[in-house]
Amino acid sequence: MSEKMLEYIRHQPEVLKRIICRRKDYLKALIEKCGKTPYDRVILVGSGSSYNSCLIAKPMMEKFYGHEVTVLLPTSDINFFHTISGRKLILAVSQEGTSSNTYAFIQKTQECASDADIFAVTSVEGSKLTEICDAAIIVGCGDETVGPKTVGVTSTVLTLWLTVLELTRMEGRNSVDEYDKIIGSIMQEIELMPENIKVAENWINSNKEFWSEAGSLAFLAQNQYLGIVSESALKIDETLYIPSLAYDFEEFLHGPFCLFERDGLHCIILSGPNDDFDRTTRLKKFAIDKNAPCIVVGTGSGGTYESEIELKIKNGGFAVFALLLPAQFAAAIVSEYMGQSVESHDFVGFSKLMKSKL
Repeated sequence: MSEKMLEYIRHQPEVLKRIICRRKDYLKALIEKCGKTPYDRVILVGSGSSYNSCLIAKPMMEKFYGHEVTVLLPTSDINFFHTISGRKLILAVSQEGTSSNTYAFIQKTQECASDADIFAVTSVEGSKLTEICDAAIIVGCGDETVGPKTVGVTSTVLTLWLTVLELTRMEGRNSVDEYDKIIGSIMQEIELMPENIKVAENWINSNKEFWSEAGSLAFLAQNQYLGIVSESALKIDETLYIPSLAYDFEEFLHGPFCLFERDGLHCIILSGPNDDFDRTTRLKKFAIDKNAPCIVVGTGSGGTYESEIELKIKNGGFAVFALLLPAQFAAAIVSEYMGQSVESHDFVGFSKLMKSKL
């Protein structure tokens, strides 16, 4: 298995703590450039795991900032900017700062939204993306050179949260006590990660066949966790080469549940502390009755079934630090079990062929 990728996953707690401790350094450009005038709209743009990071961060960003946060793919129509008014903050998210689509989107945006403040959100200072943005917000996870992104995802989510929290302080919308309380709540979730990491890694090691024998995988969660299931599915696509789809729990009940009639579908339901666990277990029973292997990941217990991967979560808004772990470990561990390496694959040169990286 990729020891380097496993190292990235296991070291997430210490990386996230470091980002919180050094947040003023990583957000220095934002603090220097943005004054006390609030933004009317925050817009996030990214591809792949960066896009999923934006989806994951969005609900709590809106709660912290009190304004709508819009998440766009870089292929979105830039005429969108002609339909909105007010002061805009655009955050171009790319861990390595090399996404050609995000780069091109920002170039076009500068022509039609010249009044917007545009920041690159990246772990690489001096990357090409930072050259065309007004300034850069640094994701302090360092280089992630092996395997699909893991620590970079959780670090990006945290950095986006810290960005709007810092804005609320500068704009006078949050007291020091309120700001510190939120930071403390985030730290509480990070403190739970080491134990959750052990639980998730042990379960994956003991149940490799759940993943390797699947013909396809469906990840389900309530809407606020849609970004987490999207990133979970992407991790499996990238490493196990098993078609994986992400569904809002309720939307899955309106048609896609028929997929349980197909052989080979395995289902993973992510459950947060405020979810209706009884409803979750009813769907799980239905899946099992259809001979579709189904597991529950999260905090729920009771009813007929308990969570196979029982994780500790205090605040559901920060559940990414727990619920994303099983897919991360499956990507690193099961890929080797299936004879596939996350360190090298058969698609070297693909990004160059498709010009998806700068």
